[in-house]
Amino acid sequence: MKTPSIGRIVHYVADDVHLPAVVTKVWSEQTVNLFVFPNGSEVVGSGFVKTSVVFSDTGQKAGSWHWPEVIGEVQGEESALAHGE
Repeated sequence: MKTPSIGRIVHYVADDVHLPAVVTKVWSEQTVNLFVFPNGSEVVGSGFVKTSVVFSDTGQKAGSWHWPEVIGEVQGEESALAHGE
């Protein structure tokens, strides 16, 4: 599993909606504090803080966080980007 660090973008699961969030504190590899961004229908600046949020490897448990899914990734693309190609 990747290791979370301050400033990393993750997804926060709020019921059936996955919202973008930024890690603001790392308690462990599984537990972090987050600043969660609104989904676009709320007033700008209406984000909220969630504390001691636990990782979910399925990404489906309400109140948890997970790494964003990579959509449309071409095989080998991630490796090439990591090496500045």
